[in-house]
Amino acid sequence: AEDAYVDNFVLTELKAPSFDGYIHNGDFETNEVAPWDNLWGSCPTVEIVEGIDGGYALSVVSKQWCHVRQTNIAVEAKTNYKITVWAKNANNMCLLVKNGADSVDIANVGVTAGDEWTEFTVEFNSGEFTSIIFSLMGGEGTDQYGMFDNIVMEKVESAEILLGDVDGNGKLNNRDLGLMQMYLNDGELIDK
Repeated sequence: AEDAYVDNFVLTELKAPSFDGYIHNGDFETNEVAPWDNLWGSCPTVEIVEGIDGGYALSVVSKQWCHVRQTNIAVEAKTNYKITVWAKNANNMCLLVKNGADSVDIANVGVTAGDEWTEFTVEFNSGEFTSIIFSLMGGEGTDQYGMFDNIVMEKVESAEILLGDVDGNGKLNNRDLGLMQMYLNDGELIDK
């Protein structure tokens, strides 16, 4: 047997997980709700049910305001993102993106879906924020319910538009000015 030595051993407090740029357990194939959080127990029924193609999905049912969410999702500041969700049998629910401090709504999209799985998308720019909260939220005053599956977040590359770049080459130069003058003089659109 060999001797083993340990040096500089430090105990560290575990904190809530930070999911770097993705939704954790968004396909629910772990057959568990975690790490999704039923905020304050606001949804009386949050359970795993049969999902798309025989896999698993999340079912949410409530008769009051309810909020199932995932927190601490790391994002890059000033970056465009898209979250895609498949929903079925949904009523009075929305996809809600908030900043990581849980104080500012960044984007939301209403979800109403029938007996067939339907894809919903919420797009947002992270602005100055470096973390977000993503929620499946039901409103007050009426029944909220839905089945949710295959929740995925991805960066969206946006093509920057340079005003005045008539030929679309990413530069402002005399060619752009000439094309614009030709268009204004002739009243015809000039091909690039």
